[in-house]
Amino acid sequence: MTTTAIAAVSSSAGVPLKVDGKAIPPVGFAQMTLMCAVIGIVLAVARVSGAWGGAARRRTRSERIRASTRTGRSFSR
Repeated sequence: MTTTAIAAVSSSAGVPLKVDGKAIPPVGFAQMTLMCAVIGIVLAVARVSGAWGGAARRRTRSERIRASTRTGRSFSR
């Protein structure tokens, strides 16, 4: 819903929502966001369950701290 609203506001503000000259409907943004979220969840579940050979190993404390720090830094930029 938020994605659709942002696309609609952007479109009304004059931001071109076009690819190769064809307009993208605001609802299309929401559909693509939902589709990509579902794909991401499926990939994450497959990775955690060890679907691609071998069980997923437990991360060490330092790896978890490093990953959390990098995630926090990426949001602060």
